[in-house]
Amino acid sequence: MDMRLKHRKETQTKRKTQLCKVFSLKLDKSHLNRGQSEYLHRVFLEAKWFYNYLLSHKKIADADTKAKIVPVKLKDGSFEDRTIEVLPAQSKQGLQNRIFSSIKTLGTLKKQGKKIGRLRFRSRVESIPLPATGEHGAYHVLRETNGVYVAKCPKAFRVNGMEQIPDDAELANANLISRNGDYYLQVTCFLNKDEKYIEKQHALHRNRKDKAVGLDFGCTTQLTGFDNSGSESGFKIQFEVPADKRLRRLCRKVSRKKKETKNRLRARLRMARRYEHLSNVKRDIRNKVVKALTDTYETIVVQDENIKGWQAGGHGKKIQTTGIGGIMAALKNKAHTLVEVDRFAPTTKTCSMCGSVRKMEQQDRVYECECGAGMDRDVNAARNILTLGLIKDRVPTERRESALGETLTTTDNLTDRLRLIPRVVCKPGSLNQEAPAFRRG
Repeated sequence: MDMRLKHRKETQTKRKTQLCKVFSLKLDKSHLNRGQSEYLHRVFLEAKWFYNYLLSHKKIADADTKAKIVPVKLKDGSFEDRTIEVLPAQSKQGLQNRIFSSIKTLGTLKKQGKKIGRLRFRSRVESIPLPATGEHGAYHVLRETNGVYVAKCPKAFRVNGMEQIPDDAELANANLISRNGDYYLQVTCFLNKDEKYIEKQHALHRNRKDKAVGLDFGCTTQLTGFDNSGSESGFKIQFEVPADKRLRRLCRKVSRKKKETKNRLRARLRMARRYEHLSNVKRDIRNKVVKALTDTYETIVVQDENIKGWQAGGHGKKIQTTGIGGIMAALKNKAHTLVEVDRFAPTTKTCSMCGSVRKMEQQDRVYECECGAGMDRDVNAARNILTLGLIKDRVPTERRESALGETLTTTDNLTDRLRLIPRVVCKPGSLNQEAPAFRRG
């Protein structure tokens, strides 16, 4: 037992000096033989059986992870014993650990006062854990032939994307994924931090030191920012990935097809793949935006927006096509210093120059104050968010003048990073109500 703890501590110490990355390898379906195709179908089917078998126990820890025969519930309500033939033993243990992790997460949410349900039986399992690598592990990577061997499979799979993994990468666990008729292997790797990487991180830290930005999210303009770098204007990022003609045509095909037919299943598969393509485009935009912001600014101030309220207020399609919620969630995980402002602070109604409050309608896109200040509505909100966030975080700031008619610009560094992001003007839209006013002391 002492040796195991010693090795664990040594591994934890080594992981602190390494980078963790996940690479996705796609199984080449054009090189699958009959035995490989049957194996993939069977292994995901057995994973579903075994997951439901584990979940049927009152105590998950009492379940036998070495069981080779498990009961499966049929459509008529009766049970039938099925044999586990190709699911690796390590994957069985991985499924049990996954259930333990889910139960622990639900318990944490319950302690936070959130309403939770319980784990339910699954009609399909789309991810199978492969905990160990090597010749005697659950999977083994063959670099010379661009192949991957999975335990109990009659032949190694040919994969695409092997060149992504560096030669000196240390392979860890993996997951076999089934998504929309395609199969992927997501491999977790650990890379050593070289001198170039360390120098790059130090340079980024020096460049973004003491830099802060306030971000205002909206439906008309997805993201508006205002920083404390000395610029007198802000920047805007507008993007939208709506459903295209091809997706709408596939949706009409699915609705016209008769139920429980092969043609309808094929149409549904093509529709799901199109949805996945559009989701990947939104994910790419989100990653570029978050990367640019986290590399440029040390402190990021956002308002605790109620995204679900926006969807209920008639902006569900706009939220879905832009992915604003994904950007906010990513910033919470990746920002160096994230400051959240109260969602009820009336940042849109308040003048960022004098602090006075005036009523703003949804169609008003320019904020004009009696003190003579005039600026874009979203820029004014971003300035207020930045000021409130810096006061909350006790970061010194200064007030800068702004006049109506200034052109929105970005800093040079941020402009270079955001120039690859597609910019599509969205249709007008805003919130249905504003929060009560506040005044500065």
